[in-house]
Amino acid sequence: MSDFITINGVEIKVEQTPLGEYLSLTDLAKLVNEKSGKVINSWIKSVQALEYLNEWELLHNPDYDKAAYIEIRLKAGSSSFFLSSSKWISKTKAVGIQSSTGRYGSTMAHHLIALEFCATLNPKFRINVFREFLELKKNEAAKFLQEQEFYLSKIEDNTLENNRLVRDIQERVKKMK
Repeated sequence: MSDFITINGVEIKVEQTPLGEYLSLTDLAKLVNEKSGKVINSWIKSVQALEYLNEWELLHNPDYDKAAYIEIRLKAGSSSFFLSSSKWISKTKAVGIQSSTGRYGSTMAHHLIALEFCATLNPKFRINVFREFLELKKNEAAKFLQEQEFYLSKIEDNTLENNRLVRDIQERVKKMK
């Protein structure tokens, strides 16, 4: 299921996964520069991003290839170093970032990674993303509470009806004696 948050009038895709919510880095990067792939690649090859991604994967991914990370990390910072999200995923078996190619392809990242990505962009943008993401969470919580209230009222109605039925049955049993 996909939701959206809106930042500066642009919809940012948010997808529910078994690991949590993933935000579209592609959509987020387009808010900064139309060449979103370049923004993402510039970020992912930075030492700071690599160290963050490594820590996230160590915490959440039992299949993560730390040896591949070390190899990548040793090359980071050199002028000939290139890294894309798909290369990161294939080399390290990363799950915190998902990348698809083609006409509707995009790069999605776990919300903690996406928020870290946003933190490296300009401060005003970062604040807008954080505010909109928190608003999404608040709306989800309100919807959840509303659903639970509905179910609780149904349970209460059923309980009252069951109590009436029990009393009716007890009265009939008394009359039959």
